Amino acid sequence: MLLLAPLLGWHGDGWVGIGWGAVAAAFTGVLPTVILRFGERRQYWGDRHVRRRQDRIVAAPGVMASVITGTALLHGFGAPVEVTALVTAMVAVLLALLVVTFFWKVSVHSAVASGALTILVTVFGPWLLVLAPVVLLIGCSRVRLRCHTAGQVGLGLQPGRHEVSTLSLPTCPCSAGSMAAEESEHMQLIHRWLAGEVVNNNVGIKVVGGPSNGRTKIVKLGSDGTPPARFRTSGGRAGPDRHLYEAVRSTNAPAGWVYSHIGIDPTPETETTHRLEQRPNPLD
Repeated sequence: MLLLAPLLGWHGDGWVGIGWGAVAAAFTGVLPTVILRFGERRQYWGDRHVRRRQDRIVAAPGVMASVITGTALLHGFGAPVEVTALVTAMVAVLLALLVVTFFWKVSVHSAVASGALTILVTVFGPWLLVLAPVVLLIGCSRVRLRCHTAGQVGLGLQPGRHEVSTLSLPTCPCSAGSMAAEESEHMQLIHRWLAGEVVNNNVGIKVVGGPSNGRTKIVKLGSDGTPPARFRTSGGRAGPDRHLYEAVRSTNAPAGWVYSHIGIDPTPETETTHRLEQRPNPLD
């Protein structure tokens, strides 16, 4: 956003547009970074990258407030349509990612990269598709660093790519109807997982008992068709304690499994454990 917003502003209104782009970048890039660093220092979340899914839910309101405020100012003071369309699209994408984050940890890096490439191609022409390998490398790096699974990266590419559907530009070749259809398919996939249907070897499993009671955890099944045996959670309603959940077969559950609460993890939090938790399970 620090480069893309001024670039679109320049395309729409020259040097004045660059100024508006800088304002957009401040509210969508600079201030959110400041908010995340502040939360890290106050230990509201683990780090400025907000790797844990539960932490992202806590951090989201502050980031959303900054982006929405910037969007309102740009609309209210008559910024170029390219810039206002960009930040409006960003709000829509962030809302979609936030909804999914309640159930799964989607790759924000992939969403940003794919959305930026789509917008650049739409505005400046298809020759910028030469940057497509950069988007793929970003996605691969997230998997390589074990911050996300391939499915989470792939899912992150979808809402990012759909940013362009809200851009009111004459050069936009895409159909709003087709974009809406693709978005509907994207949400249908999530609903199928939450209903206990196995799709692409992923499924949603109900959580029973403890602070996460009633939630659904989307997991990747093993080669034998079984989910991960256990997972632990902390923060939010769980408080500082780490609660353990174990996969148990259930004929009454749509997925055939539930995650049952088995108590607080008695293992002391050693320095090694602390380091491991800085790079959480991507399914958390």
